[in-house]
Amino acid sequence: MEIETLKAISDGMYLDLMMMIKVIVRISVFFSITGFAIYLAGIAWLCVKETRPSARRRVAQTPKEHGLLAVMEEQGLAGGARRCEGALQRVSID
Repeated sequence: MEIETLKAISDGMYLDLMMMIKVIVRISVFFSITGFAIYLAGIAWLCVKETRPSARRRVAQTPKEHGLLAVMEEQGLAGGARRCEGALQRVSID
């Protein structure tokens, strides 16, 4: 093969390679922008869902049902420790 033929083949391959690189870069940019848009939509949806109170939550919960203090009051632990008054009354000293 002559040098001119090899140079023409090389130039053609170079152009094909550049076009493939451009196509790959454009596809990558497209998918990254699409992924970022889906990410932002998900964050926005989560924020809207968390800030909007549902009807079931408003009816089911009362202010007393919130927090650790309410749970402790239900279990009798609000004073700090359980009271064993019933057990102390049964002890007799003889």
